[in-house]
Amino acid sequence: MKQTDWEQYYSSPLPTACYSRAVIRGHLLRMIGRTGLKTGFSTAELGGGGSCFYEKITKKYPVEKYTVFDSCQAGLQAFLRKHPNGNTVRTDLLTYEPEEQYDLVFSVGLIEHFPQESTAAMIKKHFEMTKPGGYVIIFFPTQTLLYSITRGLAELFGIWQFPDERPVTPEEFRETADHCGTFLKGCTIRSNFLSQYAALYRKNQR
Repeated sequence: MKQTDWEQYYSSPLPTACYSRAVIRGHLLRMIGRTGLKTGFSTAELGGGGSCFYEKITKKYPVEKYTVFDSCQAGLQAFLRKHPNGNTVRTDLLTYEPEEQYDLVFSVGLIEHFPQESTAAMIKKHFEMTKPGGYVIIFFPTQTLLYSITRGLAELFGIWQFPDERPVTPEEFRETADHCGTFLKGCTIRSNFLSQYAALYRKNQR
């Protein structure tokens, strides 16, 4: 299957991306609020690229350290242009051996870009990078009629940028995640048209 061209995506995102990101950002901020993390805490954004969440998260919450992980150099450079003192790690997350763990690990639009046989490993990676008792938040597209119509129209007009995107069902996701932590909250977001499922977990203490 053809892979998403992330260099192209970060250099010229679709105009609709601004609206979609704003919707997801609002849900993400509310989920972080549910964690109860109040003192300075560490955060890892996986597959963050240019990170459209960093500014709002660090403004609203007392984040002590925020690190963006991505394999795309263009995305990380875009982030560093906006935040020269930011922390970034360029790596293939599937093979990455975590050097430290974080209080909060999250991703938006990451796990669906891996082959089905690698999806579970990518989910587990979030928990591997999280401190015992820490929190994991994962957003991913899930199949709904609205998703199918929106994606179908984008493909029809030749503006779909994610040929390797595979919608993941909440059931498939939870088959892996439930073994790694305690499920706290889940919801399906339709207001961005490309329906997303969002899940909040607390990592097991051992």
